[in-house]
Amino acid sequence: MAVKVAFNEFHRQYRDRISDLVAAFPENARVTVEGEDKGAFWSGSKRFPSALDFDVENDDHFSYIFNFANLVLFAMHEAPKTPGEIRNALKGLKPPVYKAKDIKSAVESEEAGEDDGKTATMDDDEDATAVTTIKAYLKGLDLSKFKPLQVADFEKDDDTNFHIDFIRACANLRAINYRIQQASRHKVKMIAGKIIPALATTTAMITGLVSLELYKLLLGLDVDKFKNSFCNLGISQMLNMAEPMEPKRTKSVDLDPVTYMPIKAIPEGFSTWDKIKIDAKGKDLTVEEFCHKVAEAHFNVKVNLLYKDGLKSDEIASGKGQPIYNRNQYLAPEVVAKMQANYKTGLLSVYRELYGDLPRAVKYLLLDCDC
Repeated sequence: MAVKVAFNEFHRQYRDRISDLVAAFPENARVTVEGEDKGAFWSGSKRFPSALDFDVENDDHFSYIFNFANLVLFAMHEAPKTPGEIRNALKGLKPPVYKAKDIKSAVESEEAGEDDGKTATMDDDEDATAVTTIKAYLKGLDLSKFKPLQVADFEKDDDTNFHIDFIRACANLRAINYRIQQASRHKVKMIAGKIIPALATTTAMITGLVSLELYKLLLGLDVDKFKNSFCNLGISQMLNMAEPMEPKRTKSVDLDPVTYMPIKAIPEGFSTWDKIKIDAKGKDLTVEEFCHKVAEAHFNVKVNLLYKDGLKSDEIASGKGQPIYNRNQYLAPEVVAKMQANYKTGLLSVYRELYGDLPRAVKYLLLDCDC
């Protein structure tokens, strides 16, 4: 389905719309004002376009289908497809039949001057018809059987999410339509991400300073060789260096001022830098099995709450702040039943249900436990 959606959209955007434009304004179209010839319509910055015929062997054509289809799959909570799977799906598809629109090709003075308005009106009418058709179709569906679509937030720095590659494919196909220079992926990423090259700026300085600290880490130097650096090119403070502070450590207390409960640190003095690594050995552990492994690896603690690590406020606001597991038996009966069901379910399955799929390159989960 996703490949078919991408395939049809390719023809609508880069074949049909261009064919309609050429039909309305042929290459030899002239602009006349009150009977006076003002010159060729396609002149100056206006380039005469050409429609595209899909070719699976064309890298730009295939890139559009591949990235578009995978974005659709992401929205539908499905795993991405490989290039080979996309190519196999394309083998059974035939280009949709082109239906020319009834557009007058005249370019008289009033028509030429009001072209934008007429085009907008035509598009509005077409959109209104499409909306009516979609509403009629949706009314006949049982929406309770459908999942809400997954929202994709644009992220330029994740090379596995198809965002930049899709934008590049769209831009370059339109460039081919009008025979103008195509853009490299790097240029598309800079423009789409509004990236300003960091030359002799604070960003460049910070990058260098961080790189120096990474060299120290790779060389295995003592902690007293590492430095925190502070710089501000906007004032006279150029560069101050200081020894980094230790992370805040958790200690046992008889009464915590926040929870009004005793806190037992296990082990004493741990910090947010400390992690417990659970090796699943390729198995999709259930939540129960994971909790047992945490106990085996860490002083027989009992997991009371289990969340995705680093939950953000917008995720919580959108309903993605639910726990994977909560051991509290005094919650509402339906919540307790849900937690008990989660306890016996695969950890990765529950994670995907609550927080969405992991990026393709990620082979681990970061979780926050309250024990």
